Amino acid sequence: MMKEHDGSDCEIGEPLQAVYTFIGIAGINYGNCLCDSVQWFNCNNVTGMWPGTCDNNSDCFHPKNDCSVEDYSQFLRELNARQETYRLAENIVSMYSESDTSVPYKVWGRLTSVIPGSEVVKVYTNMSHETLRSATIADQLEQIAA
Repeated sequence: MMKEHDGSDCEIGEPLQAVYTFIGIAGINYGNCLCDSVQWFNCNNVTGMWPGTCDNNSDCFHPKNDCSVEDYSQFLRELNARQETYRLAENIVSMYSESDTSVPYKVWGRLTSVIPGSEVVKVYTNMSHETLRSATIADQLEQIAA
């Protein structure tokens, strides 16, 4: 059970089962710094990508922040907490680019595109958000076949 933006309950169904390899590409697991200053609907602090705050720090994008923010979006916190008791798959792979401007790869110094419990993390340096999925097909197939 998850919460809707208005606070009502939303049944999302049973957990996935029989997934051997789950690949997350440029995901947002700890929020998105672009949601720190822009208030779009998908940036709210209940069901959105809100990155939270970090004490007196004001630069969510700074890659060297050592803040471990735990007040980010309620939805993302709940999804991440489920990884402790129920894994997405036998193998979890996270892929991201350090050049992604749609999903900046760090939020308060934490790698937002790395799914909790990932066994494999693939980092690319010169790919945009839009090209990451199609330009990494060989790596995706390699992970599925592993």
